[in-house]
Amino acid sequence: MKQYGILFDEPKPGRPFVSLLPRIKGVSLLTVMSTPNFVYKWIFGNPVTKILFRGTFRKMGIHKLKWYNYTGMEGRSLEKRQHYLMRTERLFSNL
Repeated sequence: MKQYGILFDEPKPGRPFVSLLPRIKGVSLLTVMSTPNFVYKWIFGNPVTKILFRGTFRKMGIHKLKWYNYTGMEGRSLEKRQHYLMRTERLFSNL
């Protein structure tokens, strides 16, 4: 999805972005991955928070950010995955 020119503009390279969606007050992000949490944060360097949160949303002036990250899902039981699904439905039904 192309974000530049739709969600934000960058008036000058390296300057804060200008949000083209000024009514957005916050962002909730859900990620699901098979990678264990430790590997994702310490080995890969936690790219979601660096790229999306710090690199895009905060530069747009959006500071109310929530990240729901379900890691290691490939190794979880069916019951545990269903638990996460129900939890996600509750979280996002309140938005």
